[in-house]
Amino acid sequence: AYQLQAASSPEKLAQGEADLWDSGKVSSDQSHLIEYAGQPLVSRQQVWWRVKTWDKSGKEGGWSKPASLELGLLSPSDWQAQWITAPRFAPVDDSATQHWNRRVLVPAKANLAIKGIQAEDAVFEEIERSSQKTLDGLRPAPYLRKSFSLPAVPKSARLYISGLGFHEVTINGKRIDDTFFSPAESHYPEYANYQVCDVTAFLREGENVVGVLLGEGRYTEFLAYGPRQAYSEDLPLIAQLEVKTDRGDVTVVSDETWRCQASPLLKNHFWLSECYDARRELPGWDAPGFNDSSWPVALKTNPPTKKLVPQTLPPERITRRVRPVALTQPRPGVWVFDMGEAITGCAELKIKAPSGTQVSLRYGEQIFREVKKYVPLLHGSLLRYDDFEMKGPEPGMLSCKMRGNGLEIHSSIQDKKVAYHAVPADVYVAKGAPQGERWNARFAYHPFRYVELMGYPGTPTLDTVTGLVIHTDLAATGSFKSSDSMLNQLHEAAVNSANYCTHGSVNDNPGAEKQSGLTPAFHQAKGSVFFRSEQPLWTKVLNDMRAITPEGMTPVMLGSSTRPDGLVNTPSPIWQRQGVEFPWAIRLYYGDAVTMAEYYPYMTAYVDHFTRPFVLEGKPPGDALSKISLNRLKVFKYALGGNLPGDMLGDHMDFYTAYGQPAPITFPSGEPNTSINEVRYLTPKELAGTAYVIGMTREVSKAARILGKEEDAKKYADLADRLTQKFNEVYYRPDLQAYGYPAPQTNYAVQGGTALALYFDLVPENIRPAVLASLVKAVEQWGGISTGLAATGPLLEVLAKNGHADLALSIFTQRKYPGPGQSLTFGSKTLPEVWAAPDGPAYPSLVQSEYVQLIRFQYLILGGIQPDPAAPGFKHFFLEPIIPEKLNDAECWTTSPYGIISSAWKREGDTIRWNVTIPWNSSATVKLPSYGGITVNGKSEDKSEFNLPAGKWKIVAKQNNREQK
Repeated sequence: AYQLQAASSPEKLAQGEADLWDSGKVSSDQSHLIEYAGQPLVSRQQVWWRVKTWDKSGKEGGWSKPASLELGLLSPSDWQAQWITAPRFAPVDDSATQHWNRRVLVPAKANLAIKGIQAEDAVFEEIERSSQKTLDGLRPAPYLRKSFSLPAVPKSARLYISGLGFHEVTINGKRIDDTFFSPAESHYPEYANYQVCDVTAFLREGENVVGVLLGEGRYTEFLAYGPRQAYSEDLPLIAQLEVKTDRGDVTVVSDETWRCQASPLLKNHFWLSECYDARRELPGWDAPGFNDSSWPVALKTNPPTKKLVPQTLPPERITRRVRPVALTQPRPGVWVFDMGEAITGCAELKIKAPSGTQVSLRYGEQIFREVKKYVPLLHGSLLRYDDFEMKGPEPGMLSCKMRGNGLEIHSSIQDKKVAYHAVPADVYVAKGAPQGERWNARFAYHPFRYVELMGYPGTPTLDTVTGLVIHTDLAATGSFKSSDSMLNQLHEAAVNSANYCTHGSVNDNPGAEKQSGLTPAFHQAKGSVFFRSEQPLWTKVLNDMRAITPEGMTPVMLGSSTRPDGLVNTPSPIWQRQGVEFPWAIRLYYGDAVTMAEYYPYMTAYVDHFTRPFVLEGKPPGDALSKISLNRLKVFKYALGGNLPGDMLGDHMDFYTAYGQPAPITFPSGEPNTSINEVRYLTPKELAGTAYVIGMTREVSKAARILGKEEDAKKYADLADRLTQKFNEVYYRPDLQAYGYPAPQTNYAVQGGTALALYFDLVPENIRPAVLASLVKAVEQWGGISTGLAATGPLLEVLAKNGHADLALSIFTQRKYPGPGQSLTFGSKTLPEVWAAPDGPAYPSLVQSEYVQLIRFQYLILGGIQPDPAAPGFKHFFLEPIIPEKLNDAECWTTSPYGIISSAWKREGDTIRWNVTIPWNSSATVKLPSYGGITVNGKSEDKSEFNLPAGKWKIVAKQNNREQK
């Protein structure tokens, strides 16, 4: 049982005067997600609360220490402040900004020639001119300031603020926090985040000053990945400071009395970084006593959003500082710092130089290297330099990859759409401070391992440049380690990639494709839920999905700051399934059934959308919405038979694992296919799309049953059965006893199709053993993984759960091509977009979010920690580790809503010693089917499956079958 009390002051609570809520004694074992049921709460209200419990024997515990919460501004009428903006300060055209432009834009001719694109020089020059014109138009970031007076030292003060795209706030000359890229991006036409800051300690009696620097961020993107328009040329700000003193309350609001000025930040661009002239700094501009009478006043502007929402997602911060491990000089005056790993953030520059010294920093994931073997794609662009022209790749020089760091600029050449290319760069102009200067970019982040420094006076040292790791600061909630060093490295890489791709939303990658918000979110979440606090991020992603979803409920691909008609309605059931997966997962992992019920319409909309052609069976749609949907889907090769749902991306990037691979990739005749590097997809896209749609349809059926919607539950279960039958008719190959391209088409590989069929339980029981054997043979013959982002996770889990744990472990950790382990042998410490090339890092991004899903293998398979859908939120769960013969020990822990769950086993000959922790108020079912002679805390256990209550347990077991693979 429990009792909750809530009061309007800590004094009342201490006296037992629960004037807001007293639940009384409630007989229940629920200790998570108990809804507030007291007096109505209002904006700004502070609540102090405490809890006490009774255990199963009726013993009463003491009151907890008081906790508190505070409400934000709940109604638009609470905002007295106005949306304002600074005047449009003229762009600065001087040697510093011209220097920045040259560093950012790569030579178009050299860049596109790498891709085999030829044209007249004038065409390439026009492409560069167009981009140059855009960069020339970027204006200095504006300062906004407001001076005001307080009658006394404040008792409390709250600042409510939203500056779009990003704001940085000072009071009386001091930063009020250590955050970056605030507020978190959103789909601004629908909603914008605001932040609440306790600024009591920054204020004083008498004159005070609030200062704000606004950055472009996601709000103003005149140059961005893909076709996109900026929301506005003006950066809007709303701010409301509420101060309580003993001599009266004071409210300061953004209005036309604020003053504005151009800052020394001459250029800032979310993708391409910054140009800063320290000589233009205005000392004391944000402190009392500064004369701002010559500054222009702020301008009132229209609200840029329908509503303001308090940001509950943690902010971004510097979470780590990385010292370079090496410094080289591949050409005179060109210095290259190696951070020793791929990170995301920016570089901090330490310099002591005369006033006016211009220094540039450029960022890259790779440097050019000597190519000793066949590499299918050149891994970078030739950059522009003032003193020389690069004629070709030079070992040691910075290499900017189009799909890694940098920006793809889509242009047209001879009616062909091409992706031109730019690289992030910082230009800093020193002010000549005698004590030296430190500087880093404020409003841009990049993935990088290498930093190129030019213009530095003298010889730099390893202390000249420091890597700042910046990302959304989600709490760590789990970890893993084992006797296999590569497994440990893969876990570290997954944690890094998840963090490095999380910036107020989830990036596909933090370089060329940082525009994503929904597409990669769930791929990443399937793994990251075990090692960091995901619930606030998932809530944010669901908010974005709701904000961008059309009225017709068409599933969407992108979320935050998505422009309409981009990749919103692209038919890709694998990459648009977050509307099903997130509502289901937030219940499964956190026990939140309310959110699942709220988003149930999005779950059904997904299935209805992608199965409509199958349900209609070729008949004309009966409504306009269906007709539009069907026409959109027909743009792509939607089906091989029976109107099964396809996918434009399929098992994305699986073809990269084909490079350099000989037989068993063959023509139908059995002869080796030597043109394998031309293969686009090894797994049929239509097969992959159908498999995922069936899986999601069954998930929706389960959700409907949980929510008491029995008619829907039966409808979607029957639909999944019919889809499964047609799936087998089309994609099962009796001649191969596997799933792949329908005969007589070539089967390049059957790993992906077969793994997905087994993973989603689409294989008829009578042929399942033969299909599994075929999959094992395919993996062994290939010598590694031939799957991509959609099928690799299922492949590993299917093998491990069906008696082939050592094979799964082997291909997961192998240091030879192709496989995840080999991708880490080049030192990135991150998971890439594709597995590495045979002799070096791959062409696409080295920091990618989707493969974080693979880390489920460590927690679900090796640790055996599996949630129970019947008792969600780990109220009850399963502990069922699969222990490979070739692994000596493994240990993992994760934090559930009830506390820490841990699983740590060690092999000693035929004996397994296994320590587990089950948190209070939860229970677990332990399964050890391959073991006997089991003891639990020294007491004999005669079954291999048994239940355990909360506590710490030492389990010892003898292995029954040493022949287990």
